[in-house]
Amino acid sequence: MLFDSHAHVNIPSADVRFRPEYSINSLLSEMDKHKIDKSVVMINPTFRFFKCPKDNKHKVAVQDTDKKNTLRLHCIQCNTTLYEGPDPTRIYNLELLEKIEPFSERFFPMLTITLSNSTIPFEVSFFESHFSNKFVGYKVHPRICFRPLDEITIFPTTRPILIHTGVDFPPTQTNLNFVRNYKGTVILAHAGRFDSNFLYFTKNFPNVYIDTAPSSLMYKGKLTDLHPPFNTLISKPNDIYKYLIEQIGEDKLLFGSDVPWGNYSDEIEIFNSGNFSKDVYDKISYLNLLSALNLN
Repeated sequence: MLFDSHAHVNIPSADVRFRPEYSINSLLSEMDKHKIDKSVVMINPTFRFFKCPKDNKHKVAVQDTDKKNTLRLHCIQCNTTLYEGPDPTRIYNLELLEKIEPFSERFFPMLTITLSNSTIPFEVSFFESHFSNKFVGYKVHPRICFRPLDEITIFPTTRPILIHTGVDFPPTQTNLNFVRNYKGTVILAHAGRFDSNFLYFTKNFPNVYIDTAPSSLMYKGKLTDLHPPFNTLISKPNDIYKYLIEQIGEDKLLFGSDVPWGNYSDEIEIFNSGNFSKDVYDKISYLNLLSALNLN
């Protein structure tokens, strides 16, 4: 059995900057082709509203407001407000739940939440009141929101949270400050970029897991996309699994693809080349994910 702990699809009504054609049907077709039984699925987060229309390189930050259920998207360089209102991702999360309903046995949906203290309580309350049995947890993306995660003081849930990690933003410590205080399960995406602090937390905190999505791209970009010193120790793609198991053990590691950024052919080949025992294979391929999602 093989579960994907990290997959994305595009919602037709959304204006995204990467692979807008990659739909639920695209993902299902690839899952069938590569014998993926189930996937954690999330919306493609590369929305154009997170970019300044004047200059793509400008930083657009998510800010709180003093208005009920209202956040602000503010361009730092232009010093202009691009949007002010409710969490703009809600309509796409709703569409995701609608689109996957006919295939609900194949998916573990996660809802993308924009990082604002003034809207998170309303989003959590809305989805947990009306769609409680339709999704498993939440995805947060500090880099796209251009906001350190430890600025979020209100997250009124204990459902699993998947956190995007990177080497450019935000600093690792800001994520760890949040993780340390969160009562639910945390999944650190993209192997925590091999940051030693993330690896320590994963090994020593019972509620923290790490996914391998996407091992192929992390290997190709190891010098810039992964933290030292571990990035210098990876001489072949399946070393990613080898060193993660050495650092955190096989009970905290999740197979993930990050499709459509990653691809199943490469990810499965790398995973299988580890020649794991059946016990270790089963843990990484699906058992650990069930544990992380509280579905044991």
